[in-house]
Amino acid sequence: MLEPPHPTTEREYLIRIFDAVNALRSDVQDLTARVNAQNGRIGKLEQWRGAVAGRLAVASAGAGVVGSLVGYVARGLLAGGP
Repeated sequence: MLEPPHPTTEREYLIRIFDAVNALRSDVQDLTARVNAQNGRIGKLEQWRGAVAGRLAVASAGAGVVGSLVGYVARGLLAGGP
């Protein structure tokens, strides 16, 4: 006769439970590693975004200064300056 698919003794039952718990622990460790890796990528992207925003602010300020100088020179030329 074939053996039943379920454990026949309490010991076998506990062994299967512990195996299932160990498998779940392994899955949790894998998921934790993936989340940590993703958080690291997100942190790098946030740093990159901050650096780009800072560079854009500097470029914008530089463009404002150049625009002001061009406007000043144009007004001087239109007013009959040197």
